[in-house]
Amino acid sequence: LDDYSDEPDFKIDPETYVNHIAKAKEAVRIPIISSLNGSTFGGWQRYARQIEQAGVDALELNLYNVPTDPERTADDIETEYLT
Repeated sequence: LDDYSDEPDFKIDPETYVNHIAKAKEAVRIPIISSLNGSTFGGWQRYARQIEQAGVDALELNLYNVPTDPERTADDIETEYLT
């Protein structure tokens, strides 16, 4: 653990992130790709719309909910992400 520095503090609110995307889009002529980590359908869907409206060219969406029940099927897990 001596090789690792303290965890960086990346805490910014969604509005600040969306504003940053819009400013970047205005400032450069290259595609802007945004990244979004989500765990609930309503949350990531709403936030993805805001990012889209800020002008991104693409969105990397990382859904995460670590399935720990070996009895759940892959279909059940996928359905959970989509509902």
